[in-house]
Amino acid sequence: MILPILSLSVLLVAFRFFKGPGVVNRVIALDLLITVGIGIITIYSIQTGQSTFLDDGMILALIAFLGTVAFSYYLEKRKKMIDIIIMILATIGSLVVLVAAIGIVRMPDFYLRLSVTIKAATLGVGLILASAAVFFFDLSITTKVFAIIFFLVLTAPVAGHMIGRTAYFTGTKLWKGSIMDDLEGMYDKETHKLNSDDNDKSRD
Repeated sequence: MILPILSLSVLLVAFRFFKGPGVVNRVIALDLLITVGIGIITIYSIQTGQSTFLDDGMILALIAFLGTVAFSYYLEKRKKMIDIIIMILATIGSLVVLVAAIGIVRMPDFYLRLSVTIKAATLGVGLILASAAVFFFDLSITTKVFAIIFFLVLTAPVAGHMIGRTAYFTGTKLWKGSIMDDLEGMYDKETHKLNSDDNDKSRD
């Protein structure tokens, strides 16, 4: 009867841990979770008649105390640390986006502009989004941020491939300084099918 009660306590405390709100609520929930764990170890020790399990309880009690002290110290200093991290992420992200903006102006042809836009802009915005996740420091917001980053990383290459393919089909020229066109002679302009080197060799 005692173990089911303690197990229910674990579920309730776990709910508070994941729900929050805020870090301080999660810290006290984690501390209580370890305390309930000590209670479970103690009951199990009584049931089995083995006192050696109480040594584990003592270790957990020490961990709970040190963890609470460490988290408290961290939270007191967190504001300054968080501000620095946010500043670094947002600044680097902004600079990378600036590189993308300069690239789209300075690059001599569409294909080089496309490469700069897809890579640099996605990385820059990803870093700025990461700074937002650090600022809000909330599970639900962090989940949204990672979902946006995942969506950008997943869709940006596909979008880049599609627009690059369309540009090539419609005859958008390469920069005059380009020394190689790997697709030259491999596209059928009527069917838009790509012939590989292997197919060409097999025909020979």
